[in-house]
Amino acid sequence: TFGSARQANHPFTPLFQPADFAGLDYSALQLVRTPEALVERLDNGACQGCHQAGSTAGFHFIGLDDRTTSPLNRIEVGISPHLHAEIPRRVAWLRATTEGKEPNRFRPLSFAPAGGWKDAGEVSYVPAEMAMPCLMPEDAARFGQTWQ
Repeated sequence: TFGSARQANHPFTPLFQPADFAGLDYSALQLVRTPEALVERLDNGACQGCHQAGSTAGFHFIGLDDRTTSPLNRIEVGISPHLHAEIPRRVAWLRATTEGKEPNRFRPLSFAPAGGWKDAGEVSYVPAEMAMPCLMPEDAARFGQTWQ
């Protein structure tokens, strides 16, 4: 199963109900637009929520796969899709910092597609491809346009 489907990867969901955050003003926020989105953002910001959101459930161990390793548990690439998508954001942040500029501090959801981070601060995402995690339209509507 996808890691995002596992309740263990949503540590804040059992602790908070959306009603707990119903009185907050979300109008000035870039990403979170509803109480449900706030709980999801909290879940996605947790270690397991972030690392498992775009993966299959379970863990892989770094090292050589031997003949006893199941073909379903082999490492195909050395970095996660999240890290692949995160590297351009980190490069842009580092470039702005070294140039004495204010870096873009926005951090997308861990399962967002890779993006091109511009000097002016805007982000243009590449289209999601087959088998990439995404939000269903009713869930996406809880977030601002920057969720992708």
